[in-house]
Amino acid sequence: MDFGNKICIFIFMSSFLVNSKDIVRFVVTVFLRLIDRRGKLNLKLDPEDEDDDTPNTRIRVQSDLEKLYKGKIFKGEKAYSRMMSTMFVIQMYSSGMPILYLNGFVFYIVTYWVNKFLLIYYYQKSRTLTRTIPLFTMEYLKYGLLLHMIMAVFMLTNREPFLTKTKNGGVQPIFDADESH
Repeated sequence: MDFGNKICIFIFMSSFLVNSKDIVRFVVTVFLRLIDRRGKLNLKLDPEDEDDDTPNTRIRVQSDLEKLYKGKIFKGEKAYSRMMSTMFVIQMYSSGMPILYLNGFVFYIVTYWVNKFLLIYYYQKSRTLTRTIPLFTMEYLKYGLLLHMIMAVFMLTNREPFLTKTKNGGVQPIFDADESH
């Protein structure tokens, strides 16, 4: 009960806290871009003139302009490692705490939509995120399944969670398998 509560809260909160950092960076960047364009939404100085490609900006140095408008580099390896570590924690403890399936669902849904939004509107196109990392991580999911089965055996055969305290301070089982025969 002591550790399970902390694990559930950690996974649930990490789905919002880790992703909120990236969302805050995006909002700050959008705000800085609006300040640079003097509050106008158009990237072009004259949006009606199709031949004029003059940018609507106060920045005069090209490298500073690219730094503001290019976006950050998506670190796919960090995103995958965070998702894999969460998956292993869920697989390890979920047989004793089925609520972790719901927590994992919330974590992956929030992470999916935040990453999708930021990959489209904020991050640069990634050259490192290829099919190699997902294929590599799929190999480790087999070990997660084995870990899940081993931990399920230990959790579900442990008699200690089925003990309860009596009124006079003693301990007695809620259900005694030996008496049911």
